[in-house]
Amino acid sequence: IIPDYIFSDLDGLDLKKLLDEQISSTIFILAHGDNISNIQTLLKNDTFSKYSDIGKIIWCTQGKPSSNWINTLGFTDGDRGICYFISKGCEILLLGYDLQAKRIGRWSKIPHSTDSPMTPRKKLKLRIATDIFENLKKSNRLFSPTPKNVPSKLMRIADFLLN
Repeated sequence: IIPDYIFSDLDGLDLKKLLDEQISSTIFILAHGDNISNIQTLLKNDTFSKYSDIGKIIWCTQGKPSSNWINTLGFTDGDRGICYFISKGCEILLLGYDLQAKRIGRWSKIPHSTDSPMTPRKKLKLRIATDIFENLKKSNRLFSPTPKNVPSKLMRIADFLLN
């Protein structure tokens, strides 16, 4: 499965591998103080330059947006993506989000090969994401598969995906 959009701060994504495989995804990259070396490495990748030139790389900031940077809002990769699409008028149905997790999934960061114990920092991130999602649910554009207020077309999609 190749997603249409990827939101990442590069800490759990092998973007070089994705670029080398010439994926068609648009990639939203959040730059922050902890990932400067990853960004510098990425900027040296020839394939990255091609993606950037055709608008397949969108630079994100958690600060003031500028002509080449956007602020998608959100805090983690997942909630940044959700905030972005809600700001574009989309309705989002959450499937598979476990914001009450007791362990960090092996897919959360490279090079984990197994689940790992929950850390205080990750727990805080999930708490912030939970708060963001709770506020977004008030907009009637973010749904989980169980509430009665989920639009019928989204429930049909959820039923299809869950069964």
